Amino acid sequence: ALYSKSTQFVYFSETPVVTATGEASEYLKNSIEVSFKKGELEFEGIKQYYVLVDKQDDKKFEALCAILRSMSSLPAVVYCNTHPDTEQLAEKLKAQKFPTLKVYRNMEPSLRKGALDKFQKGPSSVLVATDALWHGDDLENRFAPV
Repeated sequence: ALYSKSTQFVYFSETPVVTATGEASEYLKNSIEVSFKKGELEFEGIKQYYVLVDKQDDKKFEALCAILRSMSSLPAVVYCNTHPDTEQLAEKLKAQKFPTLKVYRNMEPSLRKGALDKFQKGPSSVLVATDALWHGDDLENRFAPV
């Protein structure tokens, strides 16, 4: 077996639970279901934006810039899948005159802390990040909506 019996899995799905459980039942022994209705995971003070675009990078970037320009104020967090994507997007946003900071998993800790401190204190900026944004720092208190 690839996994020991003590390995725990977390399975997320937008599809109905019957389908999700059926697909993952091999791994989900003694599973617990947590369901949310539409709108239940929205946080007060945080706005989420999305735009459907083709998979072409230039259209995604244009849509992102349009969203950022339409916001009455920053700060904003933009997530990327990889460190290279984070670097590239941060540079492209800087070229469009957006005040941009970046954070990624293998970033030197002092640089990462500096970027997060600067983002938190302002002036308003765009933070481009991988999922590393939520690893290692006490971010619950750092970015709690007011």
